Amino acid sequence: MKALHLEGWLIWQGPLWNVGLRSETEMKERMSLTLGEDAFAGFEQKFYDEFITEADVIKIKSLGFNTIRLSFNHSILEKDNRPYVYREQGWKQLDRFLDYAEKHNIYVMLTMHSAPGGQSNLFVCDPDDTLLWESKENRKRTVALWKAIAERYRNRPYVYGYEILNEPDVSDWKELLGLYREITSAIRSVDSNHMIIYQGNKHGRKFHGFGAPLDSNAALSYHTYKISIFVPDITDEILQALGTLNRQHGWPYINTEFGANDLDWTRKKRIQMEGGPGQGWTFWPYKRVPSAMQDNFRHLVEIKTGEDWEMVDRSLKWPRAMSGEKEKVARALLAFLDASRAEKLVVDQEILGALGL
Repeated sequence: MKALHLEGWLIWQGPLWNVGLRSETEMKERMSLTLGEDAFAGFEQKFYDEFITEADVIKIKSLGFNTIRLSFNHSILEKDNRPYVYREQGWKQLDRFLDYAEKHNIYVMLTMHSAPGGQSNLFVCDPDDTLLWESKENRKRTVALWKAIAERYRNRPYVYGYEILNEPDVSDWKELLGLYREITSAIRSVDSNHMIIYQGNKHGRKFHGFGAPLDSNAALSYHTYKISIFVPDITDEILQALGTLNRQHGWPYINTEFGANDLDWTRKKRIQMEGGPGQGWTFWPYKRVPSAMQDNFRHLVEIKTGEDWEMVDRSLKWPRAMSGEKEKVARALLAFLDASRAEKLVVDQEILGALGL
């Protein structure tokens, strides 16, 4: 598997916009303060409709990838104030993306980046909280939502698999494995076709709680980064643990995120992950606004924003102060969407080369 992680669309994240480690909720609240509720609602829908299109799928396939890891927020399908009532607009976005994938022969891994209540306190989760583990109702909703997803997509041939939770973090392994078992049972009650993917604890890095596979069509997933000198690269440690589980219990394993690092590290990690019994790798991220630390945080393609991007940047940092400039901010957001179109993206050929593509 040579996959690309498509984030920032069905779950928003600050790094995509180069505005820091902000969660989706925080970003949307700030935009709404600047634009006003009605204007923001209009932009939000336009973003969902236009940020990712068929042209992006064509581009990703043309670059040499065979799989897309599509992350989503539970809230695109179920609002917290209307539990168990699933939103047609969310299904519409997932449906059309899977239609594109089938048309262009590329697989899609569906990944719940944010479960009800939140599975970790990192900004990549929304809310960036751990209320999933503190609420039986939140866990019940998560199980029910995965059952609904599996029932809808059980006959989709280009669904690679269901990655149940992104980067969970819970102190008690029994809680994580218990939830994994409940979700597995719910999925298998409606879908016997697709792989179920279980990510390690502590943000996809720890696996000592696993024993025998939880299902006959299953895999473990892990993430690895070397973000700074203060965050050590533990890829060797992770692969050693996974190799032991593979030998002792037959667990397949797969990388579902790595990247955002310098070229040499990216190349070495890709070769390392291709050389063992793992099933492949997933590069993060696809497209984003360039970072000031670009040499150390490489992305695959660049969104070339214009001079008006500063208005968006300032509005996300100081939303109330920028409310008097909301018309300019609105125009800048539309310009950002236009710059995000697949035909306007600039591919980083060095990263592509580091990925062996």
